[in-house]
Amino acid sequence: MVDTVERRSEPRRTLRWPVAIVIDSGKGQTVARGVTQELSLSGGSVLTDTNVVCKHPVDLLLFLPPTSKDAIAVTLQIKAKITSTVLSSRHRQFVCSLRFEQFAGTGQATLERLLT
Repeated sequence: MVDTVERRSEPRRTLRWPVAIVIDSGKGQTVARGVTQELSLSGGSVLTDTNVVCKHPVDLLLFLPPTSKDAIAVTLQIKAKITSTVLSSRHRQFVCSLRFEQFAGTGQATLERLLT
């Protein structure tokens, strides 16, 4: 039997924004590039060509689309925990699920404004 109970604390939106997942192994950094699939204030899922597996928090760089022709590009930096990574035959990519732990600067307020 499949458990269909919704456990998410925030509603998710389907968005396609570029991201980079930065993993610091202590021996150097690895960067996995991808695009968001779903996003909320508490987490999201990312499509990537890389099988991202990491037990400690990673830095998620979320590249926001400009809000106007003259707008300055904004990048949010978010400390996140990878909760799962699975290979999706439908997308032919890995789907990496993330739980947000800490936003840099005014990142949380910026994301909240864009998601509502």
